[in-house]
Amino acid sequence: MGSTSADPTFGLNLQSLAVLYLMTGQYIPLEEPPKTFPWYNGRENGISFVVPHGKGCRVIVVGEDSRSEALFVEHWDQPGRPFNAPTIDQREAVGVRTVRTVFEAGGVSLAAGHAVQLIRESLGGV
Repeated sequence: MGSTSADPTFGLNLQSLAVLYLMTGQYIPLEEPPKTFPWYNGRENGISFVVPHGKGCRVIVVGEDSRSEALFVEHWDQPGRPFNAPTIDQREAVGVRTVRTVFEAGGVSLAAGHAVQLIRESLGGV
């Protein structure tokens, strides 16, 4: 009889988890910390951050590209703040412009730095 245990990665790829780990060492002064959610989009599993931005929020997603092992950082600004994890359907429903930056496989520190920069920008350049 086999045994089962919880999956501490939540089914996310290791590169995305490494980005999250590197980001924990960055100092970002926040009145309200970003909400962090798993991001599930087929093979593009990763981490999503929802950061307060004006009257809405900025959603930042870090994941592995579906066509390669490259990492991507994708972001968009949307009105309101979601209660649950953001999804592709929500993004398309509000019809916002999405910006995607791709980093070669192994570009974990570059992707982490870019995600931190996007969080700082959403806070007014702090």
